[in-house]
Order: sequence, then C-alpha cells, then structure tokens
Amino acid sequence: ETDAGIDGRDSAPVNMSVGTTPVTRRPLTAKDIAAAAAPFEHGFACIGSKDATRTVIPWAEVYSSLAACTDPSVIGKPVFLSMHVFTDDFITHVRDHKKPGSTAGYRGSAYSPVLVFDIDRKDEAGQPTPEVAHQDTLSLVVVLLELGVPADCIRVSYSGSKGFHVDFPSMLAGAMPSENFSDVENAFCSMIAAEAGIEIDPSLYRTLQPLRAPNSRHEVSGLFKVSMTIEEFLDLSLTDVQGLASQPRVFVPPCLVQDPIPVLGELWMHAEQLASIPARRSEREIRGSGGDA
Repeated sequence: ETDAGIDGRDSAPVNMSVGTTPVTRRPLTAKDIAAAAAPFEHGFACIGSKDATRTVIPWAEVYSSLAACTDPSVIGKPVFLSMHVFTDDFITHVRDHKKPGSTAGYRGSAYSPVLVFDIDRKDEAGQPTPEVAHQDTLSLVVVLLELGVPADCIRVSYSGSKGFHVDFPSMLAGAMPSENFSDVENAFCSMIAAEAGIEIDPSLYRTLQPLRAPNSRHEVSGLFKVSMTIEEFLDLSLTDVQGLASQPRVFVPPCLVQDPIPVLGELWMHAEQLASIPARRSEREIRGSGGDA
C-alpha cells in the first residue's frame, strides 16, 4: 500500500521486456557503489500521519531502530519514512524553505538502499483484497529468485491492510545515485513486475515519496507492517500472516552491501536509458513542481 506524497514527478508503469539488452559499461562493484552512496545519509520521517510535518532524520539509524523496535516513542503509531535518501543539500533545502519542515521543490540527487515493490489490491467496491495481493506477491518473489536475487536478500512485508511490500538491496542492481533515480527505479521495477505478470503501484516512485515504515501501525486496520523471510512467506497462509501483524515484529534487515548481479545490472542500465528519453523528461516537466505535506 502506497501512501502518496507529491513532488511533481508522477510516475506511470513502464512495461518492457527483461530480455532487452542495453548499452554495456564497466561492471560496478559494491565498493564503487558504496563510495558513491556514502554522502546520501539523510531522509525524512512523518509520525502519526503521512501528512504530518516531515522531520529530517539519519535514515539508516532510524530504519534500524524501527526494525529492532528499540524506540518506544513510536511503537504503536503510524510512521512513514522517505523512500529515498539525500545528501547535505537536502538539509539545506529544508532549513531554508519558506515553509518550516517542508521538502517541496527539492530537485537534488537521490538514492535508495533498497528497491521496493508495492502490491496492493482492492475490489470494485474499494474493499481490500489482500488474498489477491498475496498471490501476486508470490509471483513476484518467484521472478526475483529466477533473476538470481538471493533468497536471504529478499524481504516481504505485509502492509497491515491491502497488500505487501517486497524489497531487496539496490546494490544488487548496480543502482547509483542520480537526479532521476526515482524514474530509473520506476522503469526497473515495472519491467520486473511485467515479467511476473502483475501490476505494482507506480505512484511509489517519486523522489519525495513517503512509505509506511517497518513495524508501523496501520491507522485504519490497527495491524502492523510486519516483515518476514521468504521461507516464512512461502509457508504461511494469509490468515497466519495477518495474525503476525497483530503486534510489531523484530527483524534483521539483509546486508545492504552486495556486489551487483549481472542480469540485474543490465536491467538497471536499460531502465536508465528509458528514463533519459527526452519525451519522458518533457512529460515530467509538464506535470509541474507540486508540493508536499
């Protein structure tokens, strides 16, 4: 389930075959990516509501504390974290903004330590159908495994309502920080989703997009966003998964430092090409600058 945040760069799903071969470049290593990503330390958090004031945070530190349930001040509350992380320029932008706490208008480079797929489903009446999302999530997991993503790097989370989030370390794709990171991310994830024969929520792929945080309590269902291993996801029924979501669940995130997998690296380069098409750049500019919470 995506909790929308607007930064003026709405995304649309991109359907491309994973068999398309992009222009090649020197293979990146985990060391290369870690060096480029090192300055990207800052994100934002919204406590209580996705529309709450956005507080600049040390993203990795806060993410780890939420995974470990070590911050009693947020346990049992809805919490949202930025999808992406930023350099010190982000802090300067927020500090100097005419609206206190606003991130609106930020156009600097971005990065994400993990690549996220948002799978939520509802019927024609707008009621959640998590059983459909559960099946589609399984289809996505199968494709990720076929593409060579190690099982212990894939994390599946029940959102606490309509569906699931699936993520894995972005280093596996050779993802590098850039000003159009969210556009490349959209193209990359859409290609994989198309291969799995499923739809994902494209509104997730915006630079200033918030996402429900691990162990955050859903404000409508009262359930928690809980994470599980691939083995648990495959073994548990949807009812069992929802039972786990009755309380926070401590988990250890996978190691984020990973050497890229060649086939995923090729897909990421293809996505970079797709995101750089002039027509798509013009579409993003036409949509306007947007705002934020």
